Amino acid sequence: AVAPASPILLFQRCSFCEVGWRRHTGGVSAHAKAEALRLRGWVVSHLQLRQRPPGNETAGAQFLASQLEQDGLSSTLTAFAPGRDSLIAKLPGTGKEGALCLLSHIDVVPAEEEAWTHPSNSGLIRENAIWGRGALDMKGTGALHLQVFRMLHRIRQGLRRSRGVRAQSACGLGKG
Repeated sequence: AVAPASPILLFQRCSFCEVGWRRHTGGVSAHAKAEALRLRGWVVSHLQLRQRPPGNETAGAQFLASQLEQDGLSSTLTAFAPGRDSLIAKLPGTGKEGALCLLSHIDVVPAEEEAWTHPSNSGLIRENAIWGRGALDMKGTGALHLQVFRMLHRIRQGLRRSRGVRAQSACGLGKG
């Protein structure tokens, strides 16, 4: 499984995030490049967590929570079994409209190492791609959601919002 690793590709995927700071002028700002590199680092770090599918998703939830804490954002970890925590974070709205939910999952399926070109937990960057179990489904998406959530927090501070935003990284996919 591969996911884009290039800061430019990641920027293009989430270029709408910078709209709150300035209009897009065709160039990529140094800030956007730095944020894209940070996002790439999150994906790699998240992929390198040693999960024993099923289980040990708590490490992934704690990793995501630590990233939110760096922006002063709180989150809640909720377990449905020992070592199997999901993360929930909220940006409140006025309640006039339903919340937008950025939903991803932390858990991954067991890897058949012999089927992988590179080790499944390596987070290795090769040929403009990040290799690792969950890079496409769904740790890369979860990292992108985390970045969007952080940026919405930054650009919406002090604004009255009719619609709240909820980031949820769940575990136990397929368990109901």
